[in-house]
Amino acid sequence: MTIKLFENQNSQAAMEFLVTYAWAILVILIAIGALSYFGVLSSDKFLPSRCQLPAGITCSDFSIGENAVQVVLSNSLGEDITITDIDIKGCEGSPVTQKIKNGQMAAFTIGLCTINEKRYSTEVNVTYTGESNLQHTVKGEMIGRQQDVNITYDYLEAGAGSGEGSFAGLVAAYDFNEASGTTLKDISGNGNDGALIGNGELLSNGGAETGDTTNFPFDGVTTTDSHTGAYSFYKEGYNNLRSSEYIPIDLTKSYNLEGWFKSYGVGDSRLYFGYVPFDENKVRIRNYYVNNILGTETTLFEDILSSDKIVKIVDGTNWYDTISHERMVFNIDDSGSYEDLPNGDVSNRNIIRVTNIGPYWEIEFDTTVGKTYPAGTKVRMHRDGGTYMYTAASSKFIPTSWTKYSSTTSGENLFGVGSGKWWRGTKFVKILFLQNYLQDSTYKSRIDDLSLTTVPATYTGPQWASGKYGSALSFDGTDDYVNIPDSGSSSLDVTEITIEAWINPTNYDVPGSHGIIVNKESVWEIGLRDVSGEFQGA
Repeated sequence: MTIKLFENQNSQAAMEFLVTYAWAILVILIAIGALSYFGVLSSDKFLPSRCQLPAGITCSDFSIGENAVQVVLSNSLGEDITITDIDIKGCEGSPVTQKIKNGQMAAFTIGLCTINEKRYSTEVNVTYTGESNLQHTVKGEMIGRQQDVNITYDYLEAGAGSGEGSFAGLVAAYDFNEASGTTLKDISGNGNDGALIGNGELLSNGGAETGDTTNFPFDGVTTTDSHTGAYSFYKEGYNNLRSSEYIPIDLTKSYNLEGWFKSYGVGDSRLYFGYVPFDENKVRIRNYYVNNILGTETTLFEDILSSDKIVKIVDGTNWYDTISHERMVFNIDDSGSYEDLPNGDVSNRNIIRVTNIGPYWEIEFDTTVGKTYPAGTKVRMHRDGGTYMYTAASSKFIPTSWTKYSSTTSGENLFGVGSGKWWRGTKFVKILFLQNYLQDSTYKSRIDDLSLTTVPATYTGPQWASGKYGSALSFDGTDDYVNIPDSGSSSLDVTEITIEAWINPTNYDVPGSHGIIVNKESVWEIGLRDVSGEFQGA
């Protein structure tokens, strides 16, 4: 009886509960239906995302758009590999062939896609070659949602009727996970690598690793042969080449210049390697601006005109005409301190006669003197010589194996062009190459790992440190920066841009710097205000 009574009471209680709360349950069901109808509770929102490949090649990240897919691949195969193709359903494009060093990653864009599925699932085939040059293909899968924001895709013509895709939505990306070295790698696939600049390495792209001739106008770059890294420069036949950058020189420091060279043409290529010196106004210093002949200081005996071929001086005892290309230099400092050097106030060259007439000496030129000056003007004799500073290699014949040429330069000559010192007045330099000197196009050479450092050659520029995610770069606030050169790539020519970065400032008040984080010189910048720490952009 007790059990039966309890059961009757329990049924009655259940009925009363349903009658009392049915309206609330109905409201909840209607709400769930509405959220589902408007896509809030769509199963697409909860689709698990993954990109999986066999061990050794890891899919570290990916994004899916209507017309392009981007994927970041990591290489842990124990050798450098080159990705030649990534096949994805719905995409007809192929990524730009790119090398991934062991332990590093790179981003790839696959374009010409038509992806209409919000829930996108596909097989991924990655084709690569290893150090043996054998081709391999690995298969994996990609599952994820198409992003709400469309990925912009530009189609760039690359020859008649064919083309390659470029992921224009992402110009450059840097994860700072190198943790060492002096190159900041662009993982976007656009190749906008940056060089760490400070008191250490002073050259941008010395290893050719931007994949182009940035800073060094050789014929091109190649992946066929390199001393280190993925690329090296090459030059066929003779040319006089200089680096693009003006590099400031501090005469209180010593500088070490080095580079690796090899021949691969019909014979050993002839090399001159060193510097082109410039003064504080970036005017080139020529040999005969500083290469004076001691004891030739004197004055003009009478006025001269620029059309004269014969000039009269007071004392020509130490003047001579036995060496070609002697010149007369005007408005000299005859105090013995040579403060006038470098002196570019020079005559036309080639003194062909020096004759003692009695009260004066005649100096005859093979052409007109080219200057007009009054009697009493102080002059001296200079000689012409080697056009540049061939410090690291002078008429060296490069063998067919990688060979290093280097030099150390320190201090300043008081006068002349003595070995191991800077020509007087040097404030800037460019790196010089007389490549395959006076040889035809059958003589060929490769160039790699060009470097200019202060001595001792320890890197004291931006330092690798722990970051918010992985590693980061630490700057000292005075002369450290990352230089991303203008390589002519259209990927950097953008009119609208969004920049995102994590920074950890330790001092906002850096005079003259405006706390710059990123800038495009003379165009725009984003940085921190000197005191408040607020972001600003221009």
